[in-house]
Amino acid sequence: MDEQVHGPFARWIHRHEFHQTPQGTRLRDHVEFRLAGGVIADLLLGWAVRAGLWFLFRRRHRVTARYCETS
Repeated sequence: MDEQVHGPFARWIHRHEFHQTPQGTRLRDHVEFRLAGGVIADLLLGWAVRAGLWFLFRRRHRVTARYCETS
């Protein structure tokens, strides 16, 4: 688990979850965050942060899968 102590977010907790499936191991990232600026910042910018995280982790999972499948 990664937890931000100091940084740009009011709260940031990132967990790596591994689940066994018939096809192999599945990695899931679980992120809890709050933006600095409170509810107003979350209403105005939260959607953009969630979209950015989705693209970031989607790419990271592809890279991780490629590495694990060729190692």
